Amino acid sequence: MPENSLCHACIGDKVLSAEVRTTGTRATCCVCDHRRQCWPMSQIAQRIHGVLQTNYNIVPASPYDNYGYGFQGDDPGFTITELAQLDDEAIGREIQTILSDRYGPSARYHDMEDDPYGDDVSYVFADPDTSNLRLSWSSFCNQLKKHSRFFNAPAKDILDDLFGDISRLSAGRNQPVIRTYPARRSGTQFYRGRVATTEAALEKIIADPVREMSAPPHSLARVGRMNGAGISLFYGALDVETCLAEIRAPVGSNVVVTAFRNVRALRLLDLARLRSISVGGSMFAADFRERYEFATFLEHLVKELSRPIMPGAEEMDYLPTQAFAEYLANREDLKLDGMLFPSSQLEGGELNVVLFHAASRTKGKCIPEGSKTSMLGPQNDEDGEPDGVVVWVHPPPPKRRPKSKSDSPFGEVAFQDLPRTDEEVDEDWRPDTLHWVPDSLEVYRIKGVSYAKDLYRVSRYVEPKRKRTRFRKLR
Repeated sequence: MPENSLCHACIGDKVLSAEVRTTGTRATCCVCDHRRQCWPMSQIAQRIHGVLQTNYNIVPASPYDNYGYGFQGDDPGFTITELAQLDDEAIGREIQTILSDRYGPSARYHDMEDDPYGDDVSYVFADPDTSNLRLSWSSFCNQLKKHSRFFNAPAKDILDDLFGDISRLSAGRNQPVIRTYPARRSGTQFYRGRVATTEAALEKIIADPVREMSAPPHSLARVGRMNGAGISLFYGALDVETCLAEIRAPVGSNVVVTAFRNVRALRLLDLARLRSISVGGSMFAADFRERYEFATFLEHLVKELSRPIMPGAEEMDYLPTQAFAEYLANREDLKLDGMLFPSSQLEGGELNVVLFHAASRTKGKCIPEGSKTSMLGPQNDEDGEPDGVVVWVHPPPPKRRPKSKSDSPFGEVAFQDLPRTDEEVDEDWRPDTLHWVPDSLEVYRIKGVSYAKDLYRVSRYVEPKRKRTRFRKLR
């Protein structure tokens, strides 16, 4: 009796269907009775067997799993039907029978061996194995912390292996992981905040917000999650609440928050989207398992990159994220301006933003050097509600016009260049990226802090002097 054949049109999986269409032979399909490119049923069964072995685990068919919660897995016939996207489950059962005869106990002459395609087993999608990827990331961190912090070729090689094709990744609904923010007058606003613990500090910030709220100069740039000391980056958030949470201001202090808008298009890598990389496509694709494991690894990695760092541990624990940020900033092919990453302080909040040094220059008018300021507030109205803050800026008197060269008794010598400071020599070549939004300046008085927390009960035991007696619980 001739073996049944299945045509490419009766297989819903696109990859498997394409394989049958390009490599099959013309025959009559046992499902639709059309003469098309077909594979023998045994060949299709063998192809499905390989995919099942790679992507599924076999467990005993039981209405409950090991912990007694719900159903676990699907029977082989249903799994095969869903995997190949067959219209008729009877075809899936037929393939199950072929595989049972080929790999079951009767085929191997082991009467006590379980049948991997019997009705007494279920198939469960296998968890991804990310051990090698995690080992690579761990090796990268160790290279930076214990071997060489600068000019580390092995660390760069590891990042190239892990993130060489990062621009090709996309999240759910085909969302690219690199997001573009066009320059618009009413476009995206990036919020930035600063803590003021004294009235003098508050007055200084709100009197000159462009200078005080922009990315700090090199001499004042402290160690951050994405930068080393002396490297100036712009840190902000996409909303005010996330901005306030990330600052971690002490109770009783004031926080000045203002907004900046980009005046040129920005390309930002969205780490939050890396947590939900789309692994769509067919399990019959050669790289499906590799892509699935990489997507799972990225989800773990984003949690690692955005996790809270304990005070005092920043210098060492920030090294991997700092190196990762510099790696991305210097990738010529990506042309990235910065990154978006989840908040480590506000669960369910909006995203933080960091703009690399080349994209951190702010456009706006600063008050003249030597200006004097005075401030009224923060104050409350008659009902005790917050009212506002008022700042007056008193510019210095205009400088007298210097003498011309012809009036100088020293002639040309008086106008020779004098030695300049490092800041003057280091000319700022960066293009303007951000524009301060004047009406966005706000002051928040921190009145209290709330914490999201988990409660763990504690039990303490002491070992008795007699070793054979049980531990005694302490109360």
